[in-house]
Amino acid sequence: MNSEPSNDNLTIDSPIEAADNDQSVTCSSKVCRKKQQKIINITKPKSCKRGIVYLSYIPEGITVKNIRQILCKYGEIERIYLEKDSSLRKPGGRKRKKIYRYTEGWIEFKKKSVAKMVANTLNGKQIGGKRHTKFHDALWNMKYLKRFKWSHLAEQMAYEKALRDQKLRLEIGRAKREATFYAEMIDRNRHKRAIYNDNNRTYKQRVTDEQIRQQKPNPNELDEELLESIFK
Repeated sequence: MNSEPSNDNLTIDSPIEAADNDQSVTCSSKVCRKKQQKIINITKPKSCKRGIVYLSYIPEGITVKNIRQILCKYGEIERIYLEKDSSLRKPGGRKRKKIYRYTEGWIEFKKKSVAKMVANTLNGKQIGGKRHTKFHDALWNMKYLKRFKWSHLAEQMAYEKALRDQKLRLEIGRAKREATFYAEMIDRNRHKRAIYNDNNRTYKQRVTDEQIRQQKPNPNELDEELLESIFK
């Protein structure tokens, strides 16, 4: 006698229950990812925003080393750039030695807050340092550059260098053209002078036989002159 299988031992999942299970799995995975992202954000060091201070006046004698020694006590300094004064040259065209003179400068601090504090605190104040230095009594002239990055400065310097190179090339080209023009004018004048001299040159013609006979003295006249001189 065949016994029919009982339904007590059979478990049939409905589609609604399966969908609920899938949603719970996906939700749990999302929660895990969010937790992992939070852990990563906590452990990852935050990148500090750097700040740049502009120096519109650089006193004579101060160098990058001096500026770093004076300002490093306020905060960490990344980079310093000072623009050299190209007008300081000897009459012979050579640069002066052992004279430090700059027109403007940029200082990059590691923290933007430190850069703001330094610009607001030291602007218009005495530089200080060692008393025997030339810049001891000079005043800082600082300004914090908002939203300015060191890459902007590099782009600016590259652009100015390209302008100087282009200007130099134009001046060299103009000088070459002027030299070529003057050389052509000299050659042209020399050629014209040679043609003029050739046209106005006097050529000595060959003397004919008749002219030679006329230039020779007559012997009869010589004899008469000799006799007259003797019997005088």
